[in-house]
Amino acid sequence: QMWVDPRTGALQKGLYMEIPSYQSWSMVGTSENTLSNTDSTHLPIQTYGDNDIVFEYLTRTSPARTILTGIRFTYLGFIQPLVNEQVISVLSSLPGAIYNRCSRDIIARLPGARERWHYGFWRVQGRIPDGMRESQVVMDDSSVQFTVTSTEIQDLQGIELQYALHPAEEQAILLESWLAQAHCVFSQLGIHEDDWGDYGILGDFLLHLERTSPYKEPNIPLNVYLFIQPVPRPSDDEAIWRSWLEGKKYFWSFDPFGREMVPELVRAHLGLPSFASRIVAWHFIWSSAHYNVIRKLHTSEGFDPTTADFALSLCFPILDVVGDESRFEDLEESSSDTSSLAGDDLELRGDYSTRTSSAKKPRTAGGTLRSTRTRPRLQQLRARKPGMKSPGKPQVLGKRANRRRDVQAVLSSNRGATTTAQRSRSHRKVS
Repeated sequence: QMWVDPRTGALQKGLYMEIPSYQSWSMVGTSENTLSNTDSTHLPIQTYGDNDIVFEYLTRTSPARTILTGIRFTYLGFIQPLVNEQVISVLSSLPGAIYNRCSRDIIARLPGARERWHYGFWRVQGRIPDGMRESQVVMDDSSVQFTVTSTEIQDLQGIELQYALHPAEEQAILLESWLAQAHCVFSQLGIHEDDWGDYGILGDFLLHLERTSPYKEPNIPLNVYLFIQPVPRPSDDEAIWRSWLEGKKYFWSFDPFGREMVPELVRAHLGLPSFASRIVAWHFIWSSAHYNVIRKLHTSEGFDPTTADFALSLCFPILDVVGDESRFEDLEESSSDTSSLAGDDLELRGDYSTRTSSAKKPRTAGGTLRSTRTRPRLQQLRARKPGMKSPGKPQVLGKRANRRRDVQAVLSSNRGATTTAQRSRSHRKVS
């Protein structure tokens, strides 16, 4: 309902239009009382291209929390089709976490979120008969019921159901809490600016049910009910998730409470549709440009971006930094490989790529290769300030220091090797 007048830069109302029920639109803004100075001069439209001027204007007219909320809503969505084991690993382990969207390595968590949160049906996406859409009911067991007539069955090609994490207000808090302390986590884990855009937060997911049975004249009395099975909680064990993944996501029933399912043979005889399912997840991500603006917001509010003080000032929960030990897994492997070279009578030819090609590659829980582009572990170790410890894990630093001494001892014992070997080991050390 609001738009910017290009002549004055003022907000105007108008341009109302009707949006079809099957289309999804999101419009966000702020209430009038969130502006600290509603009588301030409008920003000229020609200055909108100057980021510094716009930022100064926003910090002068709006509270920091409002600006952070605006940044949250400018996320870059990342859509990911999930297959087989990905469904379980993503939907069960990632709620409440900040992770690398490529490797799914978790770097931080909202304490207790995975145990508290659950998936709830939000809305139907796509085109389905209007009567069927309006009949939807969420049952006590979180299954979703649709009343379907014989006419609607012929028009039913498929259905898309969108599920969101609940409580929804906690999900919103996680998004802004992460943005407020992202620099603190990035700094602690030594994550380079080029890689900031690789990290995200799990949002909603879509359950697509696509019709697979051939069309035939349905032979049903009055109405029939389509039930969509409830989605497991993130904290449910793997057996429950696997049962849901491998089983049917729906069933037909003539009972409005779904107490008796229509058997498969009866379903086919009556001409009720069968469906194949697929799942698509949505991830919230932000670019390095977003994070750079947030860093400026830290500074303008008088906070050090590498601390969680800004988040505390906004009463956000402090995230638990996790995955710190796994980020140094390769250090042990590097130490083991170097020790092997020291004990064996091998001729080093300076070909680093061939010597490391057979080394153990880090893998995810699903067995796929995990990216190491964001994991220069020895550089991260050196970048740590003396005595810096991960929250809640003070014993880890001592183990890493011992590993570094082991590597240094092995390298010292090989100082008599050729210059090529020295360059090779130096290359290995910083990798």
